[in-house]
Amino acid sequence: MSAKLAKYDRLYEQIKGYVQTTDDIWARLATMEAVLHHKMQTFFWTGVYALIDDELIVRSYQGPVACQKLRHHTGVCWAAVSTGETVIVPDVERFPGHIACNSKSRSEIVLPIRSSTVLSSGWAGKGVCSPVWMWTATGWMRSTGRMKRG
Repeated sequence: MSAKLAKYDRLYEQIKGYVQTTDDIWARLATMEAVLHHKMQTFFWTGVYALIDDELIVRSYQGPVACQKLRHHTGVCWAAVSTGETVIVPDVERFPGHIACNSKSRSEIVLPIRSSTVLSSGWAGKGVCSPVWMWTATGWMRSTGRMKRG
């Protein structure tokens, strides 16, 4: 196993242990954000956008000030909402309609999360109350690898 995959496994286990201590979704998401923000040196922003009345509104996050509301139906988060799939963008300059909330953003990973999944399963099971929530990380990465846990 590569050092990178070993690190992902350690983070997964660490996050899984933390989120099992409470049923509160906001505490779980904030904890995931903190762990990833501080353990992944290439991530400078990690956070959650909530789909509320057909608007993506920022919720909890770590890093520089974020866009409070994302432009309607454009950008990486909306692409994840539309497809229901994780979107990995190695170079945001090449993503049509990218929303630049911060000029330091060079890449993004966006995972759509729904209320039907249960957070106790950790990394991939980021369940939340209500329709769709977005977890996103932006950073300096130029990787096209997929992060998926089952």
